Amino acid sequence: MTKRKAKLKTSKPKTKTAYPDINGMFIYHDSLHRIVYAPLFSKRGYLIPKSQIDEFYRYTQRTMISVFIGLAATVLLGMNAFDGFFLGFLVYLVWTGYFSVKFLNQLATVEPFVRPKKENYFITLSRKYSVPTFVGLIGLSLIFVLLIGIYTWTSSLSSTEFYTNLILMGGVGLFAAVHGIGLFLKLRMARV
Repeated sequence: MTKRKAKLKTSKPKTKTAYPDINGMFIYHDSLHRIVYAPLFSKRGYLIPKSQIDEFYRYTQRTMISVFIGLAATVLLGMNAFDGFFLGFLVYLVWTGYFSVKFLNQLATVEPFVRPKKENYFITLSRKYSVPTFVGLIGLSLIFVLLIGIYTWTSSLSSTEFYTNLILMGGVGLFAAVHGIGLFLKLRMARV
């Protein structure tokens, strides 16, 4: 007679899938670790379900895309910086209205939403990217500033074009500086 060994059934406890750790402007996590989007002047928070995080990300890129459209209009179409800024701002306003009407109206709300204190932006940024990504972003930004600077210096530009190029160089330089601070904090926290 062969004895059958009883197989022990090892069951692993089912773990609840956690919400992804997303950060950004006006994004908070409530006490239940849900993602809440609360615009600046609103007392209402919108709960973002896991199934709609990708769609939410598409809308959160509206600021950078608006800035890109403004810069592209300035550089490629020869607009001055102020016209490019207003074009980018107009794109941002239209996209924000579309975001509010199409996306936010279908979400569950939390009223009144009390905003918890957030971390410093630079600390959040330092956790967002890896060191090679930081180095790449800073390097590309500085190369762009250098190329625009060389073009501005070697060309005979009107005063409008000259100041437009200076504004472009300042904006991209500021982007590089902010990411440089994030890289510095990342390296400093890695040492500790």
